[in-house]
Amino acid sequence: MYLPDPRTSQPLTNVDALPASLQSWLANPAAQTVPADAIEDMLFAGHDEQLQQLLTALPVATRRDVWKAVAGLADGTNSREREDGKLVRLFAIPLVIVAGARQPHTIPALIPNPLEMRALLVEHGVMDSSNHVWMSGELVDLAGLSAIPMSKWYQAALATTLATQGFPFELPASPVAVDSRERVQLRFIVGIVVEDASRQRAMVGAPVGKWGMALSQLLQQQWQTEGLTLFVMPRALTGVVAGQRDARFTCLEVAFQLFASAIIRRAREGVGDPAAVVSIHDNAEIRVTIGSRLQPDVAERFVWPLDDLDQIESVLHMMQIFFEECQVTDVTVAEQILPDRNAEGAPLFLAVDATTAVQPN
Repeated sequence: MYLPDPRTSQPLTNVDALPASLQSWLANPAAQTVPADAIEDMLFAGHDEQLQQLLTALPVATRRDVWKAVAGLADGTNSREREDGKLVRLFAIPLVIVAGARQPHTIPALIPNPLEMRALLVEHGVMDSSNHVWMSGELVDLAGLSAIPMSKWYQAALATTLATQGFPFELPASPVAVDSRERVQLRFIVGIVVEDASRQRAMVGAPVGKWGMALSQLLQQQWQTEGLTLFVMPRALTGVVAGQRDARFTCLEVAFQLFASAIIRRAREGVGDPAAVVSIHDNAEIRVTIGSRLQPDVAERFVWPLDDLDQIESVLHMMQIFFEECQVTDVTVAEQILPDRNAEGAPLFLAVDATTAVQPN
């Protein structure tokens, strides 16, 4: 499976304003590593707009290298030990939440019993029980995290001496709105850990173990109410900035799999084996239609909006593996960039024969 990339880079208008080492790196990025000192100077000075312009100006592959350097510094993952001997890291626990309800319902942003959640994580060795680890008791969504400048995260880590201080700014709490349509949503619990070089107090980056299921059950129990269908999937502790991209990918992956499973089952129960068509559009969206060749009204559509760092090959590989596991062999990929809209001005989706444009339901 192959799709071209519709995303383009924007010219960098003020190269001379960048640190000299970064200007040198831009001249030949393939031959050098990203100059972390220059990135750190920009974070320290609060030059977020300049950093964003730099990221936008780079080809997608190079953009990821710079993003990793920025995120590692903002989260404290790649920071040097401070003069006081402390290492400060910012972390997040992403929660992929699948929820639906017979009546509209809101899962509050404030966790009902954060101390019970903390005790569970300590019991499973995810973090220690000291006051060197602090966790917020509220949920934040991806938009809320992304809206906080990367330099603010970096400066928070730089200024923190006690984890119990929390963040020097307010976190935007994000309740989970639930309705009759089962949806996949993403929330984060964020925190700070103050360590020294000899002791790791929070298992940032370690894979999800038995604690994942235990935390899932605890949150489902705390949030459960009559008429609510709920499943919570905690992901591994990650950096607050670095983890946003992977968590977004996981959330869209789960949403795609739920969508695809439902229409594949529906097609097989009614009119035989399903077919799928995958296309990419000039507004940077991958669109998927799954349905029946025999009965055109049995079809559903899915949109994967590409962000600046999505790897198209990773998205396609995930979809390909899923189709193989579901034994869907009739898959067509339109290997050209298509317009966003059809002649009538509606979003352009391909029918499963990959020739007819149809409107989404």
